[in-house]
Amino acid sequence: MDWNSPGELMGCDDPVEVDAGFDRGDPLIGVAVIGLALNVLDPSAVAPRLHRAMRNLDSQVRYSGALSVGHMARLNGSVDGTSLMLLRELLGDPEVGGTAEDALEDVWIYVKRSTLPGWLRRRVGLARLRGKLDLYRWLLVEGRRERRNRSQRSASS
Repeated sequence: MDWNSPGELMGCDDPVEVDAGFDRGDPLIGVAVIGLALNVLDPSAVAPRLHRAMRNLDSQVRYSGALSVGHMARLNGSVDGTSLMLLRELLGDPEVGGTAEDALEDVWIYVKRSTLPGWLRRRVGLARLRGKLDLYRWLLVEGRRERRNRSQRSASS
C-alpha cells in the first residue's frame, strides 16, 4: 500500500496495515482509518483502530476516528460501547465535537435503538424537545409580530 497516496489509503482493507501506520506515526493514518471503516465490514476488526484514532493527540486523526464510527454504524448497523463512550468524550472537544455529534446522529439513525445506551436516548430526546420548543417560541414571536402589524395597519386606516 502506498502511504503517500490518499486515494489508495481510502481503499485500505487491512487492519494490520493500519496498526503499522499508527506505530510509525504516519501523517495520513486518518485517511487509512476512514478507508478501513468503509472497506472492512467486520466491526470487531475495525473498532479497535477507531478507538486508537479517537484517542490520538492529533485532532485530524480524532476527527477521522469519529467520522469512521458513523460509517461503521451506517454500513454494519452496529457500534460497540467503547466507540460510543469515546464519541461522548469527544463531544466536549472543540476541534472534533461537531464530528462526534454527527457520528452519534448516524448511530441513532442506523443502529437498533434498543441496543443504545440511555444517555444517548436521553440526549436525542432532549434535542428533539429543544427543537420543538424553539419552533413554538418562533411561532409565538411571529404571531405576536403579525398581530401587532395588523393592529398598526388597521389603526392607520
